[in-house]
Amino acid sequence: MHHLYAKAIKVIVATSVAVGILFFFASRPKVVGGTCGECPISEPEEAQVTKEAGDPISEDSEVIATKTRRMVVTGYTSSPLETDETPCIAAFGDNICQLLASGMNICATNAYSYRSELYIDGLGKCYVYDRMNSRYTNRIDWYFGFDRQAALNHGVKTMNVEILYEP
Repeated sequence: MHHLYAKAIKVIVATSVAVGILFFFASRPKVVGGTCGECPISEPEEAQVTKEAGDPISEDSEVIATKTRRMVVTGYTSSPLETDETPCIAAFGDNICQLLASGMNICATNAYSYRSELYIDGLGKCYVYDRMNSRYTNRIDWYFGFDRQAALNHGVKTMNVEILYEP
């Protein structure tokens, strides 16, 4: 009987350690008090492994556990009203107009690393190739090219965001 209790305790401890490690690696960015200033952050949903063949970034990269959370998603463009004198050059020096024309959806955020791959419910997969103003820490801006009306029609929405890959 005593060794059944010992076995049960070992299983509980191993499970707790595994959950703790998963939460540690999945919890980016740090959130204090369950909110990020402007938007509610939900607890991570069940972790799963995701990798799709043919993805330009994740094809040869490691498969990671994913995390889904609610974030405010807005839209932006390369309109002269929103940019400087180089409207197609993003914060990291990439030509996002060419990337969009090649079929890549681009997004800007300060919450994830450069070249992270995200999936936003209702919009699809995007790659982080740009940054936002530093006052926006937990928000995503979807890039609409030069289509200012599409960005305005999108508006400000709280949406599910899943991280697929983060370098």
